[in-house]
Amino acid sequence: IKGEVMLLKASAGSGETSVDMSSARPGLNYYGYNDWGLVYAGVSPGPTSTNGVQKNQFLQNWAGVVLKMPEDASGKLAGSTATLHYYNGIDTKGTGTASQATNHFTRLSPQVNLRYDERLDIQAAYVMASESNRGLVAPIVTPISKFDYSGFAVEGGYMPRENWHLGLHLDSYESDDEVLKTGPA
Repeated sequence: IKGEVMLLKASAGSGETSVDMSSARPGLNYYGYNDWGLVYAGVSPGPTSTNGVQKNQFLQNWAGVVLKMPEDASGKLAGSTATLHYYNGIDTKGTGTASQATNHFTRLSPQVNLRYDERLDIQAAYVMASESNRGLVAPIVTPISKFDYSGFAVEGGYMPRENWHLGLHLDSYESDDEVLKTGPA
């Protein structure tokens, strides 16, 4: 599910390797699978600059588990899943200089997808996030301040026919530290 809270970038997008929680990124991923679940873990060096030079000396990593409804017990609920996703990394500014600033970020997201009769699909995800230095200020100049936020996204869809999909989406974002700014960045 793509909700606003999952698309918020680390360091409010001002870092050299700012990423959001749900977009694709280069990296190495491991998947372990059986009939009832999937376990995954990955590591990424983050994005590179336009000239191909790595901009961040720290690695980002993620892990999760996806539990799926067993086929012999699923009946019309085939395809239903529950997921727990963890994402962790360090964003930077001024890499290669004496005043490099770092922002350690973490994201934890429980998610559920309830599918019924291959026509009704309800997805929900909650995100808890924390950043150690969202403004990427040099620690020498200003003390580092912690930034926390949370939110959820819920989406329901129904397919009355194969070529029609009707849906409704709801997002919520909450932070004691900042109001979400919407619109063009």
